[in-house]
Amino acid sequence: TKGLAVGPYGNPNRYYNYAYDGSQKNVVQPGSDLTGAFERPVSVYYCGYSFINHIRPHLPDPIGGICWFGPDQPMSTCYVPFYAGVNSLPQAYEEIDPRVYDADKAFWKMNFIANWATLNYGLMIEDIKARQGELEKAQEAQLEIADKKAMELYEDDPFRARKYLTDFCHENAKYVLEQWTDLAGYLIQKYASGFINNPTIAQEVGYSKEWRDQVGYTNGPIAYKKPKS
Repeated sequence: TKGLAVGPYGNPNRYYNYAYDGSQKNVVQPGSDLTGAFERPVSVYYCGYSFINHIRPHLPDPIGGICWFGPDQPMSTCYVPFYAGVNSLPQAYEEIDPRVYDADKAFWKMNFIANWATLNYGLMIEDIKARQGELEKAQEAQLEIADKKAMELYEDDPFRARKYLTDFCHENAKYVLEQWTDLAGYLIQKYASGFINNPTIAQEVGYSKEWRDQVGYTNGPIAYKKPKS
């Protein structure tokens, strides 16, 4: 997020032309290969999803295994836990068509945040990280409660435990997506039209002196004269 390539607001994304990531081979126009490369970020912009599997061997398999799943780019997603023993997944997480926008799908909710953040990454990522941390920490606390309840049910009836875990995961995922929709609206309003509009309207963002100097801002015209006839 440093240097001229990041633009004025620290955007870490580097969009490739026709080259595959790392090969620099032009697969559309052979013979016109690229020279050089951008450093590849860990959270690459075209990531479809990422996940973290949490295995707890001291618990029964349906309860002990948890998949923290995050659609789209890791830096701007919100990871949601799904127990190994669930009977189904929320429709918002089951499948998506990258050719068709669907506002109800988790991928598109996360993808919008990721793309909107590129307008001013340096500022927006702080709002995103704050909401991520809040939600993911809250989910960790909820899992402790769900573990205990599921274990009580599992001892008497494993099927009831699986239903409980399924209902829990569905409701939790629904809440997270509602919060992410709320975050999208917050970011739209706060950073609309190149300003910061929260807590007060139209605070100027501008450009840093370092970036202005790099792009030749000081060499720009400061006055215009009427052309001579």
